[in-house]
Amino acid sequence: MIVDDNDRFVHALSELLVRDGFDVVGTACDRTQGLWLAAEMCPDVALIDLCLGRESGVELIADFVRLGLAPQMFMILVSSWAEDDLRELYGLSDADGYLSKMGLSGGAVRDMLCALGA
Repeated sequence: MIVDDNDRFVHALSELLVRDGFDVVGTACDRTQGLWLAAEMCPDVALIDLCLGRESGVELIADFVRLGLAPQMFMILVSSWAEDDLRELYGLSDADGYLSKMGLSGGAVRDMLCALGA
């Protein structure tokens, strides 16, 4: 699943992931939709944008943990910011990984999942 408030990015990423052999079970643009989608679809992987308009992907991940949804999926933060700029914030979150939007691909997601033991 993809949680991002940029429709064009979501559409492009969805197409890219499907071409790379992934099933995109759904997309959401904010925390409320993301929570509903995770509970309803039980995805294996959630790609969550750090900035969801006025909301935060880190807060969404905390919601997943609080509601017991986190153990069933890998939660990967994505952002256009460089990883070094986000290291402290990422380190404080329960995210399983971080990927830059600039390098996001099916291969990058696969590599991340392999590194996480999936």
